[in-house]
Amino acid sequence: MAKLSSVFNYAIRRSEKAATPAYTAKLRKHVADYGWPSDIVSSLSMIHDGKGHKISYPEHLENQILTLEYGTQDTQPNPALRTFMMGN
Repeated sequence: MAKLSSVFNYAIRRSEKAATPAYTAKLRKHVADYGWPSDIVSSLSMIHDGKGHKISYPEHLENQILTLEYGTQDTQPNPALRTFMMGN
């Protein structure tokens, strides 16, 4: 017989995984509200790795995303990803 805690943990992981599409929609809205370019916004998604949710994006966009998030000497940071993860 399975331990109650194992069943409970399984149910939590399963419900978190089921919530992933909704989290993706919330992420994209949040980032769009921060004024990020639409092509970047549409490339973002949330994934569940069995332990928790993480932001996923195509590797070829990493430099653009990091520049938007953290800024450069010439541009201000626009921390949409960090504020989203802190709020969720």
